[in-house]
Amino acid sequence: MRAAEPLDQPQLDELEVSVFGRGVGECIVAHVGGATWLVVDSHRVGDRTSPPVALEYLAAIGVPSEVVALVAATHWDRDHIAGLSEVVEECTEADFMCTGAIHDPEFFRQLALVARHEGPLGPGAKEFRSVLEILDRRGRGVLWANRLSALELASGELRALAPSELTQTMALRRGATGPGRLPSEPTPNDSCLVLWYQAEQVSFLLGADLEAGAAGTGWEGVLERFSPRCRASVFKVAHHGSEDAHHSGIWHQLLAVGPDSIVTPYSPARRPRVEDVDRLRSLSTAHFTGPEGGGRVRRSSHVERMVQAHTVGRVRRRVGPVGHVRLRRSLAAEATWEVSYNSVARSL
Repeated sequence: MRAAEPLDQPQLDELEVSVFGRGVGECIVAHVGGATWLVVDSHRVGDRTSPPVALEYLAAIGVPSEVVALVAATHWDRDHIAGLSEVVEECTEADFMCTGAIHDPEFFRQLALVARHEGPLGPGAKEFRSVLEILDRRGRGVLWANRLSALELASGELRALAPSELTQTMALRRGATGPGRLPSEPTPNDSCLVLWYQAEQVSFLLGADLEAGAAGTGWEGVLERFSPRCRASVFKVAHHGSEDAHHSGIWHQLLAVGPDSIVTPYSPARRPRVEDVDRLRSLSTAHFTGPEGGGRVRRSSHVERMVQAHTVGRVRRRVGPVGHVRLRRSLAAEATWEVSYNSVARSL
């Protein structure tokens, strides 16, 4: 991993939002003042022996993992959870937060079954199961979050804006779809955990992969119920900047005029598209972790078994470097965000 330069720690009275992405994979590491850190989602740069980027970055700037106060999983897409159990294992003092839309006994019964038989390209049941086992060993539970959840952290408050109560109710009503399968969702991103951090004079918004939604769900549900005291000046753009996650109300009700936005690419689906980039440029000062085309090669489980059976040693996939966009600012009212990139990331 090549991190944004210089590799120094933020001051105690500074905020930091670091966004990592490489084509397939996304992670956010945030400092909210007072030596308090958050890790939201996870990914690895290489194969399963590579450290998660969050742990690699914290080590590079000399921050011990024990000071991480919260690890959060916005949803269970594989590009958001690679290495998450390792992050939870190392961050021994952190609480773990996850979307409340999957808090259902039937989900856990199906989770155990899927994890037992899951291959390398499965939905991430083994990773989630490992997280739950770590927490159980420590005698700690999960913070199942929905729109009513809030935590006091360092200089301000972290609160969940989604999933909404309606989204959570709909998810619990659906339950499991059949033996050996995890509960289905209207779209893979319907139940995302969206996080808002509010200090006295500044706030930032982490949009996960939440899509626009219908009445009471998605961004529509957020905008129906939430009016910020201070509009966010930084936005981790939802769902890789794609059109299905765009809602004009985000920009007009939640965000300051001309905010800093950070978008991560998703190469298999070619997000963001040219028209998505044009839209983000028109609304914000946009930053891009990149690189396009840096994701892992996808193969079916059958092909994986054939490759391992007929080759000598461990096969390593060719992957691109991870991009890193770092934003920092003082908590003082008159301060502005300072942006730095590593050699992969850039402005849009």
